[in-house]
Amino acid sequence: QLTRLDRATGLSVQALDADLAEYLGAVGRKGVLVARVIEDGPAARSGVLRGDILEAIDDHPTPDLEAYGAAVTDVDGAIPTFRVFRDGQVLTLQAR
Repeated sequence: QLTRLDRATGLSVQALDADLAEYLGAVGRKGVLVARVIEDGPAARSGVLRGDILEAIDDHPTPDLEAYGAAVTDVDGAIPTFRVFRDGQVLTLQAR
């Protein structure tokens, strides 16, 4: 079942702990792990992938689940920009 936050961004996230960050080659990165991308949602249309580390939505950093929730609240129906860490690179993604 999708939450309000899932529908707003088109993705579900989970906490990123130190062990998971190390496994993903992201030691020292701050963000939440993208656990699911909802088909045809804003994140999918932007190119966000499962396994990305979401570092910010628009100009709002998402270093943990609480900050993620606050950032999503600020989206308020707009098309968000996602800053993700993937394969050693930081990408800024927005739906076209």
